Amino acid sequence: MRKVLPIFMCLLMLVGCQSTGMQKQAKNQSPHILQVKKADYHRLGNEVIIHTRSIAESDLRNVKDESLLDINNIEAIRDYVTYVHPEKKVDRIRVLKGDQEALTVQITDSETKRPQLPVKEARVTNTPVPPPGVKMDKHFTTIAPPNASRQQKLEALRKVGEAKLGVKYIWGHNQERGQAGFDASNYVAYVYHHALGYILPTSGREQYSSVGVTVPVKDMQPGDLVIFKNGGHSGIYMGDGRMLQVGGGTGTCTYLPLKPGSEWYKRISAVKRLF
Repeated sequence: MRKVLPIFMCLLMLVGCQSTGMQKQAKNQSPHILQVKKADYHRLGNEVIIHTRSIAESDLRNVKDESLLDINNIEAIRDYVTYVHPEKKVDRIRVLKGDQEALTVQITDSETKRPQLPVKEARVTNTPVPPPGVKMDKHFTTIAPPNASRQQKLEALRKVGEAKLGVKYIWGHNQERGQAGFDASNYVAYVYHHALGYILPTSGREQYSSVGVTVPVKDMQPGDLVIFKNGGHSGIYMGDGRMLQVGGGTGTCTYLPLKPGSEWYKRISAVKRLF
C-alpha cells in the first residue's frame, strides 16, 4: 500500500501538469482569429476554400500584413473573399484550420448578386442628410453636427481618422466593439460614425451596393467614401490625392495615394457622396 500511494500521487501530479500545460496552450491561442495562408477558388461548385492556421495571441502584434481573419464574423469572411476574388461567383466558402474544417458559409443567389448590382452615377448638388443607406445616431455626440459646413465635416473626419493611424488590420474587427483593430469597411464606418453620427453598414459589399449617392470618379471630392474591388476594400478620400484607410497592403491604418494613375485609383469601383 505504501508503494502504491506514491505511484498514484505521481500519476496525479503528471496528469495535473499536462492539464495545466494544455490550459496554458489553449489560453495562449486565439481560437477565432486565424492567419490566412491562401484562398483558392474552385470553379466546380463555385467554392472558395480559405486555408488558415492557428496563431498565438502573443504573435498577433508581429503580423504585419492583412492575413488575420476573425472567423466569428461571417460578414468579414464574405468581404475577404470579395477582396481576393472580386469577379468570381461564389456559392460556398469553407474555412480550414490546418486539415480540419472550421466553418462553412453557404451563400444564396440574392447575396451573391447584391454586390454586383450596377452602380448608377449621378451629378449631385445637395446630398440628403442622412444620405441613402445611412441612419443618424441621435444618441451619439459627434464632432460635426448635421448642420456643420462641408469643411467642418471634413476636419471632423480627419480628426477621427488620423487618431487611428498605426492601428492593426484584422478582418472583421472594429474598435467600437472593443476589438483589437479594424478592417477597411469597419474603419470607414467607425470614422463616419464618430465624426458625423452616421451609422453605415460595416460590410464593404453593402457599402458598395447601398450607401450614399454614387458620383463619377472624376468628380471625387474630399470626404467621399471610395469603394474598391466591388466592396473588397474601402477608404475615405481626404483631398490632395490621398485617402485614409486601413490595410491596402500596409497591414495598418495609414494614408495611401489616390490620384489618377496610382494603383488604388485604377481599382476604384465606386465613389459615394455622403455629405
